[in-house]
Parts: sequence; structure tokens; C-alpha cells
Amino acid sequence: MLSENIDRNLFEISVVDSNGAHKTVQLLSKDNVCYVDIGDISTKDITNKYKLLISYEGKQAQIEYSVMSYLYEASQKKAKDEKLMNLVKLIYWYGK
Repeated sequence: MLSENIDRNLFEISVVDSNGAHKTVQLLSKDNVCYVDIGDISTKDITNKYKLLISYEGKQAQIEYSVMSYLYEASQKKAKDEKLMNLVKLIYWYGK
């Protein structure tokens, strides 16, 4: 679980699609775990890629994923929360 001593306000999170458009993101907290809500994924262009950049106290990580991989995961009955849990683990790692 994410330690309570991590200041969630220090996180800088951005999502940019392959057209350079920025998406709005939210950092949510539930049961002492941080989640990143990236909102709806556009399926208009199946080759579209999204870059998620997370910054915390000078540390950065970038995750890139495509609509195609997202849809594949959904088709395999992997919940959206699983994608978010990967980010939670990453954020947790930042706090160590």
C-alpha cells in the first residue's frame, strides 16, 4: 500500500496522445492506495499511442501504451483497475 507520508500533491501526472493532445488525469485515493484515472480511451484510431508521464520528487517514469494493447487487455477480461494497479505499484516504488 502507498504510505500515508507521501504527499500526493507532489505528483505530476500527464497523458499525451500521439497527436500531442493532452488528456486530463486525476489522482484518486482509496483505501490508502493511489490510482491514476486517465479517463476514456479513444478507439477512433486503433494505432493511437498514449504516453503517461509520472513525476515525483525529481524521479520520472514514462509508460507508453496503444489503444490496440488496451483493447486486447480488455478483451482478455483484465479489468481497467489492473492497468491502474501497475501504476500504483510504480508510484509505491517512488515512495521507497
